[in-house]
Amino acid sequence: TSGVLINPLAGLLVCAKCGKAMRYQAYPSRPGTMPRYAHPESTVCTGVKSARADEVMDALTEALSGLCDDFTLQVDNYASDKEKRPSEHLVASVRKDIETLERRRVQLFEYLETGLYTPAEFSERREALTRQLEALRATLQSAESEKPEDIQARIVKYTEVLASLRDASVGARAKNSFLRETISRIDYSADDLGRGNGTAVHLDLYLKD
Repeated sequence: TSGVLINPLAGLLVCAKCGKAMRYQAYPSRPGTMPRYAHPESTVCTGVKSARADEVMDALTEALSGLCDDFTLQVDNYASDKEKRPSEHLVASVRKDIETLERRRVQLFEYLETGLYTPAEFSERREALTRQLEALRATLQSAESEKPEDIQARIVKYTEVLASLRDASVGARAKNSFLRETISRIDYSADDLGRGNGTAVHLDLYLKD
């Protein structure tokens, strides 16, 4: 039916290489075929491996579960020490993402010089990367300064999101709403594991404050 949201990651899941939204492909005429997330290929970005929707959702659930564990560790650190000890894993992960985006920003100039990007495309991509970098730096600052009660609130939020993702009775629109409350963007990449072995999905989550 028109207007019914069937993609729980609508407006969130994008290609890690070019930033284009990953396309949700359903097969209503083939009930036994699992929906997939595929890249709307362009001359700028090609060869991005598609993946079954359940593989992507499993990867997302695993990532969120890891965040809950990480934030729980932070709370435990507060309980065991007088001084705040931010999670080294979380801080290192965000710093790695910042370094990755910095490299992508350098590549933009190479793409402009070689003609892969027009000046307009270059400007658009650079502005997008700048916004992502600003968001990541804010996340890093937050991770290094959050109080135990703030971290506990995050855990509650992510636990609610996880529960909605794992509940088959919760519709795509509700899942999407839960995700948008805590996540601003999800970068997608994937490795082909060979015929019959599925796909190794990699997701980078950009969290809201």
